[in-house]
Amino acid sequence: MFLHMSIKRSGFPFEVRNPQLNAETILAMQETEQIITDYKKGSRMQKSFADAGEMFAAMDAEDESERNDE
Repeated sequence: MFLHMSIKRSGFPFEVRNPQLNAETILAMQETEQIITDYKKGSRMQKSFADAGEMFAAMDAEDESERNDE
């Protein structure tokens, strides 16, 4: 179907453009870049977890705390 529509339209059958990122996405990307940079410099997570369940519980608590701050 993609090939058929591409031939019919003489190009992509959809608009190609740069994504418009919202502030939350940009902040998450910056945070990720900082984590990667810190990791490459030898820094590790500030807290370790016994298992994934403990990690997710900590993340949920952090999210709840952030919601209460708003």
